[in-house]
Amino acid sequence: MRKKFVFLFALTSVLCPLTALANEVSHAVSIYGDIKYPSNFKHFDYVNPDAPKGGEIILPEIGSFDDLNPFILKGRKAADLNLLFDTLMVHADDETSTSYGLIAESVEFPTDNTYVIFNL
Repeated sequence: MRKKFVFLFALTSVLCPLTALANEVSHAVSIYGDIKYPSNFKHFDYVNPDAPKGGEIILPEIGSFDDLNPFILKGRKAADLNLLFDTLMVHADDETSTSYGLIAESVEFPTDNTYVIFNL
């Protein structure tokens, strides 16, 4: 088992630099069409950066919950706990099928589109 692991590790360490040469690096990914925003944009056009901060939000939900852990296997988790976490990429609402890096600084993908690498 250990010999297989060492062989696979050696093989990937040799092949990874070769595949990195053919990768394209971008700050955003679009299925079709051009990317609207440059790599150093501060906010989307539809966002008001001077909007008032703070306040309270109340989201309606039918039913109840018994846990604030979003990863539970039993029980009922509270609604919209996914709003507490950031994602690697965020979808732009004024573009069709374009995502920009939120946590990810860049995205690498090969020309044959077999895999995607997120650089944090």
